Amino acid sequence: MKNVKVVSFLLTFFQCAAGIKRGFICGDPSLSKPQLPDTVTNWMLGVWAISPIFILLMCEIIFNRKKCDTNLACLNLSWRNTSYLFHRYVINICLMHLVLFTAKYFTGSHRPHFFETCKPDVLNECIVGTYVQNYKCTNTQVPFYKILDASQSFFSGHAATCFYSCTFIAWYLQRRVKPTNIFCLPLIQSLLLSLAYFGSISRVFDHRHHSIDVFVGGLVGTLTTIHAWMHQCKNHTFDVETLPTIQSRKINPLPNNSNITTITSE
Repeated sequence: MKNVKVVSFLLTFFQCAAGIKRGFICGDPSLSKPQLPDTVTNWMLGVWAISPIFILLMCEIIFNRKKCDTNLACLNLSWRNTSYLFHRYVINICLMHLVLFTAKYFTGSHRPHFFETCKPDVLNECIVGTYVQNYKCTNTQVPFYKILDASQSFFSGHAATCFYSCTFIAWYLQRRVKPTNIFCLPLIQSLLLSLAYFGSISRVFDHRHHSIDVFVGGLVGTLTTIHAWMHQCKNHTFDVETLPTIQSRKINPLPNNSNITTITSE
């Protein structure tokens, strides 16, 4: 019964979202641009989104290699730390995309290539500069989902994902790496931010988003990182070998002349 209610809610949600239709200003140059091939494709973005698990694991192995007696123990410790962080990374990226899809469906903001993709039936008849509310897309050369996608510009999912993944790793390195080198860590963090900026601004050059879409997407991704680290990871400092929620309790016996044992947590 609960599953039926959930399905009904989702169907109603997307039906309402699909029914939202925004008008446009006739001859608007910001909607008259041609659609170009994606510089960062969807599959590239998917790889980008899951790459932190490999980066985290590799870094943890490097940082823990001197703390363990065997390679297996080092791998086990590194994986436990990585799984803790990546679990929270995934939770927050899912929440971020829930906000993203809600904004896209209920805002109905047109993409820069809207006129080319939709081909509104009144485009050649309306007076330039006037607002057009009633129109119908006439382009039969593209699938219907691309017609809907042409009105889902705000905000940029690429920008949000790029900034979230890169700032998450940058924050991790800030908490994990000891400040012995004042040049290396800032350089790596700057490269990560530059990579996020490239993945985001490419959406403007590809005519897939307006500048404000990319700006808000990057802001949402950054705020998601702050929430992930400050709220769920508790801004962990890595002062101990394992993270708080996955530490195992260890029994430390007192000297041989005592029969009492104490339980401590690292």
